[in-house]
Amino acid sequence: MLLFFSYQCKRLSRVALENVIKEVGKRANVIGKFFPFYAVRCLLNGVDLHSLARLLGHSDISINQRYKLDD
Repeated sequence: MLLFFSYQCKRLSRVALENVIKEVGKRANVIGKFFPFYAVRCLLNGVDLHSLARLLGHSDISINQRYKLDD
């Protein structure tokens, strides 16, 4: 299922979506705050570290371990 479309009503690429999110973040002055918030929300909703790394574009899960919640 497609959730994001370009102005031409075509599938929006991952890179294009990332650029939109970065631009919105810049305009809202929340660039440094979005990814930690997103990462914690994903973990709270049951996303595992490997999937989170893939979602955030990280090649190593150790980057995401700082967001790991204590059980």
